[in-house]
Amino acid sequence: TAACTHKEIGFQLIEHSICPTSTLATYVLNASNKQVEQLLHCMHSDAAVRFVPVLMTIVEALAKNVQTQQFLFQSKDLTRILQAWLPLGSLTSSKARIIALLLDIGYSKNKGHGSDIAQVFFGEMATGNESNLCSVCNKPPAKSFCTGCKKYFCRKDFKEHEQQLSIKFDDEIVRSHDEIFDQIQKLEKSNHSSLNLFNQIELWKKTTISKVEQAAEKAHDELMELIDKERITIIKQIEPITREIRCLREEENFVEDDIDRLKQKNQ
Repeated sequence: TAACTHKEIGFQLIEHSICPTSTLATYVLNASNKQVEQLLHCMHSDAAVRFVPVLMTIVEALAKNVQTQQFLFQSKDLTRILQAWLPLGSLTSSKARIIALLLDIGYSKNKGHGSDIAQVFFGEMATGNESNLCSVCNKPPAKSFCTGCKKYFCRKDFKEHEQQLSIKFDDEIVRSHDEIFDQIQKLEKSNHSSLNLFNQIELWKKTTISKVEQAAEKAHDELMELIDKERITIIKQIEPITREIRCLREEENFVEDDIDRLKQKNQ
């Protein structure tokens, strides 16, 4: 309750974690006026209506503590909150607790607004026999209260209100969910088609690599064959010159003209 953010989630955490003999007792013992003020601020929210029983348990415990009772009972916020909760048809089970707490505030020496509380009870007594009017047909009795829109309905209009909510739920939630699910299925089908395409690309890659390797191997073989032919041709051309050079060298029978002639042949 300290930050009052995501109030409904906070109230749910309080509801599931509160323990009157340990958690609640520790909270009440250590509660400061600032923390009580923060709690009252959170209780003003619409989400608090759904958690009135557990919030009443906390407030009742604070009211019994000497240190927190004075600040709590002198706060007009608490009285206003209880006044707002009192006529709600959805809080019938907590109504006696709310009245008892208002009486405790009224009789307390720490009260600062007893007249406001008296006004509440006079109002309750004056309208106690009157029924709430239906927010649709504006006729009594309207015994059904919607915690969502905070309106009263007669039995007939409440059924129609529920049907409208059901249609709205189907149109805005279920249909949206179905559309998202359809998109997911389309993506899955698209993935199957893409998978076939990927397989074709992979096959094309392997085929292309194989063809390139074959072409490279053929070019390599042809080049080696050409080099061998050139080497044989050169050897055949140079063999007579080699024999003549060896012969002249062995016999040492050569002159300047032989050197010039052989030099030209080597070039």
